[in-house]
Parts: sequence; structure tokens; C-alpha cells
Amino acid sequence: MANIKKMEMAQAIFANENISVEKAFFGLKTKLTYKPTGCSIEPKDYDFAPDMGEKMLKVIKAPAGKLEAAVANAGKIATTPIGHFHLEVCQTTDGQWAAMQMFRFQDFKFQPETDIIYLEGKDVQLVLGLL
Repeated sequence: MANIKKMEMAQAIFANENISVEKAFFGLKTKLTYKPTGCSIEPKDYDFAPDMGEKMLKVIKAPAGKLEAAVANAGKIATTPIGHFHLEVCQTTDGQWAAMQMFRFQDFKFQPETDIIYLEGKDVQLVLGLL
């Protein structure tokens, strides 16, 4: 499991009005809760080889109305332990909300490839079901 405080999108998640942030154990542990459903949020990260990263990037950048078609065209997307693409994901335990941002490795560091994307409802299962 990833550490939310080490994610690039952490400050945006903390500032989201639908997210409740609670610190515990002398500030060493951070618990995030999605207010509309009351479910906790788990941070995760995934790495992809260049070909799989390009597939995932097409899915993430797909317009809302064409998301199902993009997912169907992508097929299964395999992750790798260390890859050219890096995906940061924060999702609720019930799968009703997720935030994600894709990064590409260039100039010896990961550069943002997308803005933070927020998904709700069935779109979360569509996109994260690929992994």
C-alpha cells in the first residue's frame, strides 16, 4: 500500500471538500474518509511498461461518454514492479469514488502526464477493473 503523504496529488486530495482528513498516532498516521459515503480511502500506486502505460493513458484521458468504449478497446492492462509509467490512485473501499493521476518517466524523474482525474460510481469499477 502506498503512503498518501508521499504522493504527488496528496495536497489536492487533502483540500477536496468531500474528503475528511484525520491524523492519529502523533501525526504519523493519516486516515482519509470520503464524506458522502463514509468509506475510508486507500492510496495505491501502479507501474506500467511503455505499451501498457499508453493503453492506460488512453483510458484515463477518454471523455466521460466514451469511457466504456475505451475500456473495451484496452483489454487487460498488466502492471510491472518498476515501469516507465506510474499511476497514483486513491479509492474508497466501496469502490464508489476514486482519484488518479498518471506520470511518465522522463528527464530522470516522473513528470505529470495527466491532471488529477476524479471518478464516481460505475466509472471507478470500469477503469480500475482493468488492473
